[in-house]
Amino acid sequence: PVEIRARRRYEQEVEKEPNLDYLEVLKDLKKRDKLDETREAGALKMVEDSIVINNAGKSISEALNECLSYIKNGK
Repeated sequence: PVEIRARRRYEQEVEKEPNLDYLEVLKDLKKRDKLDETREAGALKMVEDSIVINNAGKSISEALNECLSYIKNGK
């Protein structure tokens, strides 16, 4: 979900930009997602056989291992 991505982005950037506002980060990500989904060429859209990996609450290592499992085992 966009809220989790916004929280991650906020936590990554707030040390560099102490006045950063979480709601602005969330708004910016939603705007970018909308642009990415609706652009005429190369729009980001899932195809019928897409694999969705929900990495919310997972470490980078856990998410990577799940991706590799799909690649190795097809599931």
